[in-house]
Amino acid sequence: MTNSQDSFGFKSEYEYDRKKDYQTSSQPINTKKIVSMILGGVVFLFWLVSAIIAGKYAWNEFPNDSNLVKLVRLWIAVVFSPLYIFYIFIKTTVFKQQ
Repeated sequence: MTNSQDSFGFKSEYEYDRKKDYQTSSQPINTKKIVSMILGGVVFLFWLVSAIIAGKYAWNEFPNDSNLVKLVRLWIAVVFSPLYIFYIFIKTTVFKQQ
């Protein structure tokens, strides 16, 4: 932008208030959309952390199993990670099994 142009890109020699013709349109902030995106991010982050913990536990739970059995157990633990974490809690706390 040079000195011969105004902030809209027109030559400065024309004295005209263009703010009426070229109004800035600011979209309103959609609070419901922002809250739902934050909530979805928190749920995804919780699932990701629980999937990592459940996968690590499922892989190391039975070290003498074959890799195919470990992979199946890992896949089930990652997909259903919150339920698998609950299973681990019940198994180690309530039934006192390692």
